[in-house]
Parts: sequence; C-alpha cells; structure tokens
Amino acid sequence: MSDVLMPAEAWDFNGHRLDVFWDKGERWIRVAQIARPLEMANESSVRSIIDRNPSDFGPARVHKIRVPTPGGPQWVLAVSPMGALRLCMLGGTPPCVAMRDWLEQVVQGLAPIPTGFAARKLPGKPEVAPIVSADGVPPELESFARQQANATYRAVVAAGAAVMPFVPRIRAAYARKAALQREIGAIDRELHEIYEEARGKGVRKDSIKQALNPPVLLTAFALDGEGNGNG
Repeated sequence: MSDVLMPAEAWDFNGHRLDVFWDKGERWIRVAQIARPLEMANESSVRSIIDRNPSDFGPARVHKIRVPTPGGPQWVLAVSPMGALRLCMLGGTPPCVAMRDWLEQVVQGLAPIPTGFAARKLPGKPEVAPIVSADGVPPELESFARQQANATYRAVVAAGAAVMPFVPRIRAAYARKAALQREIGAIDRELHEIYEEARGKGVRKDSIKQALNPPVLLTAFALDGEGNGNG
C-alpha cells in the first residue's frame, strides 16, 4: 500500500494556508487548497484549467498524492510550485498576479528536498508527523532528513519575511499599471474613432500627422495671433 503523506511544510499566502507535501523529490500542493486563494469556485475550476491545457501540466507539474482526509486516506490531485505558477498565469482571477509574484519569490528561496526522503504518516504519531526516512534507513540518516526539513522550513519563512513588506506596494503598483493600461486602451479607441471619422470626410491620416507636426502648429499659432495682422 502506498504511504500516506503528511505535510512537510506549511506556506501562507494572504492568510490562506497551503500544506506542502514531499513526494518523488518535489513539493506538491493540493489543487483543492489552490482554488481558494485564487478565488476560483472550487477544485473543479482548477481541474478544468489543467484539463484544457495538458501540454502545460506534465508529470513535473501535476501529480496524485495519497493524504489523510476526514473520510480516511484519499488520492488527491496536486500541483508542484511550478504547476501552481502556471495555474496563476492561466487562471484569470484578480489574485492570480499577486500569487504568481509571491510564488516566484518563494521558489527562489527553496532548498532541495533530500533524495530518498519523504513526509510520511506514522501510526500512533501526532497529526503533524516528523520527516523520517524510508523503512530500514539508519537513525543518523533519519536525523539528517529532519535537519534538512527544518532548514527548508526556515528558508521558506525567511523568504516570506523578506518579501511580504514589498507585497502591498507591488500590488498597488500593478493596480495603477492596470488602470493606466485601461486608460491607454480607451485613448487608443478614441483616436481610432477620430481617424475613422476624418477618413470618412476625405481627410487623410498623413495630413493629420503633418498638422500635428510642432513647426506646423507653431506657424498656425503665429498666423492666428500676431502674425495675422490683428495685433
């Protein structure tokens, strides 16, 4: 029977806890937990993105893991941090940009997972079990695995602590950028309508551009002012 994995790490994004499991040398986050911070309706919404984009979600980005649930151990769909990043790019909800930026920073600070180790559920142990080696591994290697897990956790906390002071400013900057882009889009549409109206009246676009040339504008101003003999 496959081992039941326990969370090896716990990440926090804007108050949302993300349990991180270790399996096959990679970190995995349950799809059900990803849906909430991305403000998607439910797990099915995330699955539909994965199903519509199979080339973006290979074995390195999506994987099934066996975890404890209120109804007993269950196989659940999970994504790696890179898979989560791809979901953010394809998600289309407002928090996707913020989570993408946060994940990029977290991923940069992650320590490698020790080869051959995983977070496993141990009979009779607390819900949050220690990181232990596979059956038969000497105790000194088990101790090494725990040390590596603690180092990874500290690295994640340190990365998050370094990043979080900048998150509100970055989010505000992105919001201003989006507003400017919308305003620029509206101006572009207005210009297009003006050019189309002018074209309909026989005015060519290059004629308008010549009229907008600074020397032409200055000459027109001079003629309309002192240069027209009205001064």
